[in-house]
Amino acid sequence: MTGHHALDQAILEIRDRHKIDIMPDADGTTTLQLSENVICTLEVPPGSECIFLHAPIERAPREDREELFAYLLQANVFGLPLPCSWIGLDASSDEFLLCSALPLQGITSLQLEAMMSSYLVRIPEIRVALRGDADEDGRAFDAPPQPESDLHVGRVLRG
Repeated sequence: MTGHHALDQAILEIRDRHKIDIMPDADGTTTLQLSENVICTLEVPPGSECIFLHAPIERAPREDREELFAYLLQANVFGLPLPCSWIGLDASSDEFLLCSALPLQGITSLQLEAMMSSYLVRIPEIRVALRGDADEDGRAFDAPPQPESDLHVGRVLRG
């Protein structure tokens, strides 16, 4: 099964399991509202061997950015609590994004759902950490929690 065929199959399984209208748009991008505060985009750039997931965390501050950017770079190397993930900056919106990559070949609906479920848990935690409310040191990321329930996909967003 080719990578794109595996992805199409995984998306169909998620659609059927959760009874939602989910299919990539003409550009191969699918955007899902996972919860009231978490929106996730799935995409496969042309020629890529990976499916990329990304979700906005919050806007970067306009001032005093250096300390926060240094913190995020360190978190990307030593402390981000989600495997195969990193925090990036979308220059067009000035938003921090939680980003992940999964191999396209053999991707399953369960793998996609597990990553999206992790986003539901991790994005609110990262928001707290970015605001400096996480602990006495100012910011911290904890070990990944065990999933407590199934993914609950809200709705598909159309561009």
